[in-house]
Amino acid sequence: MFFISVSSIASAFDVGLSVGAFLGTFDAAGQEFTKELGPHSIRAGYGHGKHDFVIKWATQNGKSVVLMLGYGYGVDVKTASGRQAYADRSAQLAQTYGNKVQYYEVWNEWNGGFGLGKLGWNKPPANDAAMYTDLLCRTYKAIKAVRPSAIVVGGAIAGAHEAFLRGMLDAGAGDCMDTLSLHLYVYRQGWPGHVPSDAPASVGVDKFIEVINARENLVRAKTGRTIPILVTEAGFHGADEQLGADYITELYRRSATVPFLEGIWWYQLEDARKGNFGLLRNNNIKKPSFAAFQAAAKRLISKPLRSPSPPTPPASFPRQTRQPSLGREAKSLPASPRGREARHHPARRMSP
Repeated sequence: MFFISVSSIASAFDVGLSVGAFLGTFDAAGQEFTKELGPHSIRAGYGHGKHDFVIKWATQNGKSVVLMLGYGYGVDVKTASGRQAYADRSAQLAQTYGNKVQYYEVWNEWNGGFGLGKLGWNKPPANDAAMYTDLLCRTYKAIKAVRPSAIVVGGAIAGAHEAFLRGMLDAGAGDCMDTLSLHLYVYRQGWPGHVPSDAPASVGVDKFIEVINARENLVRAKTGRTIPILVTEAGFHGADEQLGADYITELYRRSATVPFLEGIWWYQLEDARKGNFGLLRNNNIKKPSFAAFQAAAKRLISKPLRSPSPPTPPASFPRQTRQPSLGREAKSLPASPRGREARHHPARRMSP
């Protein structure tokens, strides 16, 4: 079991929040709850203009923004021309938002099949890490051409899946991202590295840090350098609300000491109809985790945005090669909470 000293908490670490504007949860009440929580950063998904409202709100309230650039802007990213169109559209967004958006995350859980049609784990192109890497490299090059200071985030890997990350790195992804993003729900049964649903918070955080360290070791072995990691989705899915609060407290306390980990974005503000990941219940009642998150945001200092010193964008894109099957582990993985909840949350009107 891996343990990390907590005698010296890092002075800066982003305590972020997925506000779920695409789920309709960022109405006037959601905005007030978010102010009360005090996250350092907001993660929003591109789609139907709602991201524009969230970016404006974050800017007005002094929050950095992670903009998830999915899913495809209506183009077929399974084709080379579609991937280039996606990259060009992403560059247009980077030009439009300028310094209002600091992080651009390329797609969301490609390895889970999201945004790729009716695909499951271990089915092409969801298991095609080289195809995703081609999309990432095209997008990286296009965004850097118009906004060199933008931080391009690659991966958004569901389950922090090792085989998919390995495939990305083999295809050249290390040259096409400033940071790597992982999604890790250690209390979600069926995901790689999960713990029993009633495991103490300390055990959950042990597993979280163990997985994060293993992925950083893989990145360093493949690229010869350390690439900063963002966990842009972490959460707790369980009936024991106090355990969820204890997990948040322990997670942020200990993760802030990991030198290559720059922040964790909690998923999410409010419960959806199918899934109780929120800091609030559906009726806007605060869970114990609300106060735990709020305390973590107050205790830790927002990480100052660094100027990325990325590698030179590749002159040509990685050669497309068929990746081997990800095997039984990937095939058995359940859908991300994002993939399921986005279709089932009751509609709520956005504030004007």
